[in-house]
Amino acid sequence: MHKDAFRARLLALLNSDVAGLSPSEKGALARKALFEYERSIEHPEDNNHKPWTDDELRVILSTAPTRENTLKLTRAFRRGYGSIEQTFRWAGQSDSHIASVRPDDAFA
Repeated sequence: MHKDAFRARLLALLNSDVAGLSPSEKGALARKALFEYERSIEHPEDNNHKPWTDDELRVILSTAPTRENTLKLTRAFRRGYGSIEQTFRWAGQSDSHIASVRPDDAFA
């Protein structure tokens, strides 16, 4: 299938009626499905289990912790989705909590 035919079929599907869904709800459902599809695609994770650089952490922590940004960062830094997600989660913790749970500053 060519790109134009794929695009036309996708738009036709999006323009079709879905019982009980408004156009905005249909768009939200399509975005969720597209996110699930993109997350399922294999991508290189060459940097898994390697130390983070300060610049990488700075970029992650200056980005909003959304699913879409997390997916973009996994591809940019060639890491797993969970490692970016974990960085966002740990960033919201107090120093005393981190020290009690991970006294050696290790995540894994």
